[in-house]
Parts: sequence; structure tokens; C-alpha cells
Amino acid sequence: MAKTLLYITNIPTPYRNFRFNLLARVCQTNGFHLRVLYMNESEPDRAWTLNKKDMRHDFIIFSHNKVKQTLGMWLHFCPKLHLYLLRVPYCVAILGGLASPAHFVASLVLKPSKLNVLSVESNLSSIGNHSGLANKVKTFLMRRFQFFQVTGTKAAEFIRHYVPDAKTSHMVTLPNVINEPLFDFIEAESIPVAIEKQINARRELGHKIVLIPARLIEEKGLFPFLEAVKHSDPLTILIAGEGPLRASLEAFVTQHGLDVILLGAQSPQVTAALMKNADVLCLPSRSDPSPLSVIEACACGLPILVSNNIGNVDEVFANNGWRFNFGDAVSTRKAVESMLKADRTVIQAMSQASKALFESRFRAEIVLQAYIEQLQRLEAV
Repeated sequence: MAKTLLYITNIPTPYRNFRFNLLARVCQTNGFHLRVLYMNESEPDRAWTLNKKDMRHDFIIFSHNKVKQTLGMWLHFCPKLHLYLLRVPYCVAILGGLASPAHFVASLVLKPSKLNVLSVESNLSSIGNHSGLANKVKTFLMRRFQFFQVTGTKAAEFIRHYVPDAKTSHMVTLPNVINEPLFDFIEAESIPVAIEKQINARRELGHKIVLIPARLIEEKGLFPFLEAVKHSDPLTILIAGEGPLRASLEAFVTQHGLDVILLGAQSPQVTAALMKNADVLCLPSRSDPSPLSVIEACACGLPILVSNNIGNVDEVFANNGWRFNFGDAVSTRKAVESMLKADRTVIQAMSQASKALFESRFRAEIVLQAYIEQLQRLEAV
């Protein structure tokens, strides 16, 4: 009889559907049955529509109420989830972070006799409060766990900040998995004609096209980046995203005469097509736990230009681009100038390095099989 593996997370998303659909098949061939427990069907800042037909894995959604937000935290409350955890039999439970009250309570009601694993994507640069009550609560809850799941080295550092005696042998690694079919078949998609004309016009002038797929919020580091590179030419920056900083970004771009095109929110299909058409993907983030877009860029064979503050920088960087220190204008300008001077041979080599890195570190089937094998080893601890 298959052993039940519970995966507890906040909401379903398109990329999670792909991951869980594939993980369910991998589990089945390794003696597990995957059941995903979603706290809610969505959160207000999510643009996609939930299509349950795409969810080809065993799942339960415990709430359909509107989720409120305070102090940057989505306030999930799921008493039905917690009652379910108290009575359901399982062998392994993965708790997807400590990001809401529902996560907090779930960490307290998991059965101590079972293999309970806390999944962590955060890094020390992506959290705003290292002290006070929030720190004490986080420390208390994290220290209830012996086993952890990380996306990479920075997440492991985060865990050891709160749980200094956490053992490497008690950690499993699960890099973020992208929605691979979207990028495998994106050739059939096209970017909007108006955007394509803008890109082609800049290319005719010899510009490099840098794509920043990011919400227009402080955490994405847009203002420090634009301030640092406002005299760098020939450079065109496409920013695909929407958010509260749009008006102030428009004013900044106009004031400094920057060649920045604010595209607004774009569908996953258009964003993927933009990656196929850009020269470089950039993430200048002040904080970003483990962004998918940089993995998507590697899948597209795109060189990357990234802040050292992104949580998976060590995993996505391997002679395939440039990195800089967030908030350091000199470091940022140096990276950008190096990118602008890179000739076609250098860009092609970096493109190949990105593709090779994706295949070796992030191809979903390989990643998920290794993940299940790690969980099996934890069962024997």
C-alpha cells in the first residue's frame, strides 16, 4: 500500500500544477501517494484563473473565502485544514513555509511521530524583521522541526540562523520547478505587435534588450538599478509587471530620459515569448526568496544579470551572465557595462551555459526523482 505524502501550501498556481502533477507520478513509482492540501483557491494579487482541469493530482482546497493582507502577510485561516491534519493518517508531511496564521497552526498540529519537513525558500536578505516578537515566534516554530526542505544554499543559511544545530543530513533540496511545457512550446506564441515593433526599432539602433519581469514594488530594486544605469548606453529595458510604483517609475523614466518601456502585467505566455526575444534577463532585487523567472531564463538560454540578493543566485549562476551587489551603484554599473560590451560570441557562450545549467540542475523530472529519493533517506534517519 502506498504511503501518503501530504504537501501543505497556500494556493494552487500554474507552475505548481505542473510540479505537483509530475510529482504525483514520480511518487507513484516510488511507493508514495501525493495529496496536496491548499489553504485557499487564490490570493487577491494573483492574475491567473484557477482551472481545476489542469490539476491532475490528488488535492483538497480548504477555503474559498477572500484572503486579507496585513504587514505583508496573507491572513490564511483554515480550521478545516487543521482538523484534517489531526485525524488523517500520513507518513510524510511537507509544510510550505511559515507565511500565515494557517501555516503557524499547521506546524503545531502535525503528528510528532511522523516525518514532518518544513519547506523554506527565504534567505536572510529577504526578511524584514530579524528581532523582536516576530523573530521569537519564527524561531519557536522553526525549532519544532528536525527536518527541512530548501531551494538552495541561502535557504539553508536562513535555517541555521534560526536553528543553529540544524543538520545538513536532515535537509532535502528541492529547487523551484518551472512550468516546462510553456517554454517548450512557446514558439507558437507571439508577443504583441506593438511591443515587437518597439524591440525591433531598438535593435536596429544597436541596443541590447534587457527584460525585467517584476512587480513594481520596492522589493524588486527597480529604482536603485535604474539610478545606477541611467547613463549606460545603448540599452533598452523592458519591465513586464504592474504595481503601486508605476506612476513614480514613469516620472523617473521621463525625468532622466531613460529608454525604459513599462509593459504592464503580461500573461505567462507573453512573458515567456519576451524571454525568447530579449538579449538578457535582469533581476535587480533587494529581496527575492527564490525567483522562478531566472530559472525560466536559463530554460530559454538567456544570459542573466542579477543582484546577489536573489535567494537562488548560487544555483542559477555559472558563467552564464553577470551579478552585482544590490544598492552598490559601482558594482551595478560595472556589471551592466560588461554586459553591453559583450560581443555575439560571449553572449552565445553564456546562452549555452544557461541551457546546460537548466538541464543539469532544474529539469523537473530529474529534480523530482532526486527529491523523492532524499525523502526516502530521511525516513531511515
